Order: sequence, then C-alpha cells, then structure tokens
Amino acid sequence: MIDKKTAIVIGAAVGAALGATAAYAYARIDQRSQANGLSKLQLASQHIDSADYVKLGMALVGVARMVARMLKPV
Repeated sequence: MIDKKTAIVIGAAVGAALGATAAYAYARIDQRSQANGLSKLQLASQHIDSADYVKLGMALVGVARMVARMLKPV
C-alpha cells in the first residue's frame, strides 16, 4: 500500500508534467502567432474545434479514473 507522502509526490510529479506540457503548447502557439501576425485565438481556432475539447476532457477523465484505480487499496 502506498503511504500518504508517496501519493503526494506522485500526484505532484504528474501535475508538474501536465503543467509543463501545457506551458510548452502555449509557448508554441505564441511563437507561431507572432511569426504569422495572428492573434493566439485566431491561430488556435484554426486547429482546435469543439470535438477536440470533448476528446481532451474524456481523456483527462480516463486518466483520473486510472490513477484512482491504481491508488485504491486492495
């Protein structure tokens, strides 16, 4: 069984990785928008539609459920 400190460390590591990935994606969008003279919203809307947001949300729910099952006591 995982103790409380280990669970916190694992959660912090996963959160940091997701945050770093989101920051990297935002930085790429910012660089492209400056290069093309477009606003960030205009550039992002060219590639992302509502179905992508639904897919992202479902993936995040799936990851949260998987982590919860891993940490569930036997």
